[in-house]
Amino acid sequence: MKISKSLRNTFLKLMAVVMVFTAFATIPATETNAAANKALKITASFGGDTRTETGRNKNTYIVDALYTKKQVKLKTNMTAQATVYIPKSLLSGMNCRFYLAPQVSMYDNMLKYVGTVYDKTSYIMVLNNGYNVKAYSLGSNGKYDLNKATSYAKVTTSGKYYKVTLKVPMDKVYYKSGKKSSIKTNKAYNVAVGVEIFGAETAGKGTIYVDDLKVNSKPSISINFSKKDYSPAAFNGATGKVKVSAAKVK
Repeated sequence: MKISKSLRNTFLKLMAVVMVFTAFATIPATETNAAANKALKITASFGGDTRTETGRNKNTYIVDALYTKKQVKLKTNMTAQATVYIPKSLLSGMNCRFYLAPQVSMYDNMLKYVGTVYDKTSYIMVLNNGYNVKAYSLGSNGKYDLNKATSYAKVTTSGKYYKVTLKVPMDKVYYKSGKKSSIKTNKAYNVAVGVEIFGAETAGKGTIYVDDLKVNSKPSISINFSKKDYSPAAFNGATGKVKVSAAKVK
């Protein structure tokens, strides 16, 4: 139950085009002059059969922020962080679930897409288990252990939302068009930090927020949408580009 590599590559090609036109340019004040309690906001719709690739694409979103202050170098032992606010209404039924995956994308001096580093855990699952909502990660057997909540995510409630705080170890390699390459730790890149959001066994429309995007690169990047240091982008697997803006979580 996860997005295909081909879809990920399509997302990232679209993002690369958008970054060329938005990064290092004047970003609208509504997206940059945000108070510390603002986050990236998208309106998302979920539903249908997610057992098919078409259904998975429709129910998958990627929310991304390019760090525009300076280039950074990546490491082979990085940890990426993100906070995702999911409406309680989308996790109200037993077995409703979301799969979340932080990612770090690299661009060269001309903002040409280089590749993406994915998380080692292969998606954190946020599940309504019939008693409460908890987060789980894959075990060594390739299955989610529902008897043990993951240490890579914390689920709390915040008003009308489940607040999911992710802190996930990243892979030692990056991918582009299905090809795997070693991270070049001596080379500086323009870097975008984001999170992939896939809703399964859920239906409805709601507002999802993404905040506190971080990665311990060299130097570390921390984007909390309170400074003019980012360029945002968001995409859906079926429809392409999605409207995104910085707004208070409400």
